[in-house]
Amino acid sequence: DDTPLRPAARESGWWRLQPDGRVEALITQPTGIAEIAVGQATENTVDLSTHQVALTPTAKEVEATRRRYTLTDEDTLTFVHDLAAVGQPLQHHLSAELRRGSQG
Repeated sequence: DDTPLRPAARESGWWRLQPDGRVEALITQPTGIAEIAVGQATENTVDLSTHQVALTPTAKEVEATRRRYTLTDEDTLTFVHDLAAVGQPLQHHLSAELRRGSQG
């Protein structure tokens, strides 16, 4: 059976980097969640926290998120996402390590 059980876990969005390193991000998901996050970029790290969350009528309740993107070396990006949702406090939700593939 190829019937999807739920929308794919993906995001789309836009980041606005300010000259002083502040970051404003608009992040949307097909699950009905739209998030405005604000934070700070340093040389190798971007930290974002929820400024505002908007939900469609059928979306799961999300109160807050925190995201950290870290360039650990020239070929590796790590991502940590904390989430407060459905009555639970802010806690680890997922993490990933992305490595640049060979070029050629």
